[in-house]
Amino acid sequence: MTINCDVAVVGGGALALAIARELRDADATITLIRPARSSRSATLAAGAMQGAFGEVTADNASSPVTDFCIATQTGFENWVGLVAQEAGAPVHITKGTFIVSSAGSAEDNANLKAIEAKLSEKKEPYQRVSPGDVPGYSPHSSVAPGPALFIEREGTVEPRQLITALTAVLMASGNVSILDDTAEQVQETADGKYRVITSHSSDVIAEKLIVAAGVHTMSLVAHLLPSDYSALRTFAGQGSALEMDNVTGAVHTVRTPNRGTACGLHVVPLSGGRVYVGATNRARHVLATGTGAPAEDVHQLLEGLIHEIGTYYSKAPLREVHFGLRPVTADNQPIIGETGREGLLLATGTHRTGILMSPRIAELVAADALGKTPAAHPFRITSQRLRNIRERDNTDLVRTAIPSALDEYLKPDGHLPYDRREGLIHLFTTMYDLAVGKNKAESERILNTIQHYPAFAALSLYNSSEKADRPTHP
Repeated sequence: MTINCDVAVVGGGALALAIARELRDADATITLIRPARSSRSATLAAGAMQGAFGEVTADNASSPVTDFCIATQTGFENWVGLVAQEAGAPVHITKGTFIVSSAGSAEDNANLKAIEAKLSEKKEPYQRVSPGDVPGYSPHSSVAPGPALFIEREGTVEPRQLITALTAVLMASGNVSILDDTAEQVQETADGKYRVITSHSSDVIAEKLIVAAGVHTMSLVAHLLPSDYSALRTFAGQGSALEMDNVTGAVHTVRTPNRGTACGLHVVPLSGGRVYVGATNRARHVLATGTGAPAEDVHQLLEGLIHEIGTYYSKAPLREVHFGLRPVTADNQPIIGETGREGLLLATGTHRTGILMSPRIAELVAADALGKTPAAHPFRITSQRLRNIRERDNTDLVRTAIPSALDEYLKPDGHLPYDRREGLIHLFTTMYDLAVGKNKAESERILNTIQHYPAFAALSLYNSSEKADRPTHP
């Protein structure tokens, strides 16, 4: 079967659907190619905290991603309401987020101060609260509560309801068709169009192609891009999360500040009497990831939930386990808009904030696709951006990677988790090799990993490599 259209959009998450919705009123035919259900969807596995301020850390407070998210968050609730109205379907939103910290964690305290500073800078309403006044917060006696904040206007959206509503809107549109299939290959035709070949042998031929397929985006189109675009490698932030009964009747999100490579422990109230508990984040090469949550992730989440949020959760029924892959780029910034190839546009690399960013990114990508005046934003693919990625200072990368990798191995109270001792030992032998060049081949391998992936993830990726390839140390 061959389908011809003006614009093809590849992807099944909130971002791809938001882009298709933004294009629906254009004088063009749109085909959305998406699997009806992906076992590794970042959107469907998300807690979908609309937490632009809650995501702030001491390291990213001045990042363009942070400011982009804060600006987008202003209109996000209205956008969701409009989608729900168009679909005639409910999309559950909660308001209010408590951020609790551990008194024994220097990282928690530094990040909480950064959050409060950003709230003050942007004049966002918030309150300092006593940990004892946070509803349902009853950590184990081994966890000493630190300062806490309440952000009134930061909440959550239920991602599965949002996807259902966006799908209904697109199905009701006269010029958007949905192909429930998986894009396997992208080719350029002799007349300069794009052919998308799907897993069920369908061909979609389009004048313009927008790929918003999360972690799979770059692998689908890398062969079509200029050689210097190889700097824009992406990897997977493998995340697991749980759904449990809402045993406290919680109506607000309770979360910690971000920690290491993850988005902090968070408990998000859902409709239907449940809570979402998330989330882990392990850096992985996309091809090395599985299709389900590892048992160690479930263990980590339950241990953190029971000890750091509320011991009463030890008796709460566990209802579902979620698993997804978040797309992350080499410079920790999204890839948005036109490429070096005429008619080919990308939208990926949103990491943990893809749902929140979706409305604004959809506007930007749709404007590019329709030939409107390009809007200014910091996430375009430019020669300077590619150069900055290629010419990063390895010394600085290693220095910033060490504490972030340690954060992955250490729990907030400073004790090593049950299975991390070997990883921690290897971390330091790795850094020794890199620092003194004891093993030249090993050092080059480490540098190659760090050059192609974000600093906070590079050592995680390296540590997950085959042990047989590692040198032996006395």
